[in-house]
Amino acid sequence: MRSSEYRQLIQQTYQPLKQAVNEGFGLKVEFGTPNYEFLKQLQYNTATYAAFKNHARLKEITELLVDENGNRRAKEAFRKKALEIDSKYNTHYLDVEYDTAVRQARTAAQWQKALRTKHLFPNIRYLPSVSANKREDHRSYYGIVRPIEDPVWDSILPPNGWGCKCSWEVTDGNATEVPDDMEPPQKGFEFNAGKTGNIFRLDGADYAKQVPQVTQAQLIKHAKVIVDYDMAADLPYINVYSSKSGTEVLAHPLAFSQHDFQQNLSAARKLANDKAITIDKIEILPELKPDNLLQKKLRPKLLQGVKEDSNPDYKIDGKYIDLKEVISEKINPARTIGAKISKAHKQGDGVVLVIHNPEVITEDNLYRNINGRLGGAAADKYSQFDLYLFYRGKWQFFNQKDWLEFYSRYKMKKQ
Repeated sequence: MRSSEYRQLIQQTYQPLKQAVNEGFGLKVEFGTPNYEFLKQLQYNTATYAAFKNHARLKEITELLVDENGNRRAKEAFRKKALEIDSKYNTHYLDVEYDTAVRQARTAAQWQKALRTKHLFPNIRYLPSVSANKREDHRSYYGIVRPIEDPVWDSILPPNGWGCKCSWEVTDGNATEVPDDMEPPQKGFEFNAGKTGNIFRLDGADYAKQVPQVTQAQLIKHAKVIVDYDMAADLPYINVYSSKSGTEVLAHPLAFSQHDFQQNLSAARKLANDKAITIDKIEILPELKPDNLLQKKLRPKLLQGVKEDSNPDYKIDGKYIDLKEVISEKINPARTIGAKISKAHKQGDGVVLVIHNPEVITEDNLYRNINGRLGGAAADKYSQFDLYLFYRGKWQFFNQKDWLEFYSRYKMKKQ
């Protein structure tokens, strides 16, 4: 199974738990803020738990291929038992896991707020469960008041068991003693979600025990990729530059880690600073590969209306535009300029064509080869094409109509 296909299976297991964490967290989240980074840590843990759970489910289903006597099961018998396993993991287990994820995310967010107000409310009070059938082993926690820094909250901060409905509050009331006969929390819940950034304890968890160490490392990597793309998909573009003339340059958070981001940003800033060309907004787009299942799912949302399988660098005032630069000292004008415009056309409906060294191509050669595309035999393809040209320290903008008129005047002057 390919990595992208396996990640898709993990994502299916992760999605309901992700929603539970978001529901419980409840704090305002903006890219680059402490809340964003903390929520991402919670989601990393949750996605890893989902990956281990998915591995355990697939392992159990695979083992059903043969019966207790070592014989291969009939297809219908296997299907029936596989559905039973699937229901166990995705219905029975999921209900309890969802509720736990909501409550752990809520307590993690509450802990962050408690740290900010501890100068006013230095202590935490353990509150009784709201369940009709209260657990006897949790009654010894009821009413405990201890300082926020007390290590007791590293183990019994609610929820401290599957289905636990106890809660807590900050207080400026007096601290109490910890009972000598206090019951230990349920195994796997001896942690503080607000401190660890964990929704589920993974070390020693039943799902984790079924995953070899080498496979665990791979699943953790898969989980992080899923969360990075999943969270970034819902984020707005970030303003990275504003020119004096009012042109905004924005970038999607997924674009920041791309190898060509600085190159794209540099060209966008130069274009934004040009006073002769009126542009409201330049958006630096994320690269989303169509052969990657996770990235492919994001394309309709983040690259809406883009040409099939393309990945243009920019969206300039609502139009997809690709960046092409000429850097080499020696070029073949007919091949280089024409090829770059053709490739840009496959990516979108325009090109930002930057000639860094004007000595590599004469004005005649440059204009003739641009016209070979915009005014040549295949000119009909370029009827909606925009050209942003940087040459000899100057920006020029043309649509196809403007270009044909410009080139006609240019040739007349040359005669």
